[in-house]
Amino acid sequence: KTVEGGAIDRLMENYPNIYGELSAGSGANSISRNLEFGREFLIRRQDRVMFGTAFLSPGQNVPQFELFEQKLELPEDVPANIYRDNARRLLQLA
Repeated sequence: KTVEGGAIDRLMENYPNIYGELSAGSGANSISRNLEFGREFLIRRQDRVMFGTAFLSPGQNVPQFELFEQKLELPEDVPANIYRDNARRLLQLA
């Protein structure tokens, strides 16, 4: 486990109102440091982690997409929760 990842995971365990957001490069870096822990963390906390951004441009490098699609082999409901469903639920959009 990474120090940062383990600390965030413990905070989320102790405080159910904490959510994580992965759109910054630091989110991808944190998950990438230890892919096994990152995968387990995202599966375990899939209902409290989100990805959101105000702007994407064609050809923009988004390391989170590569992580989710090629390296982590996440169950299909996990990215759906992180990319869409958690924000809808939290913001009461659906």
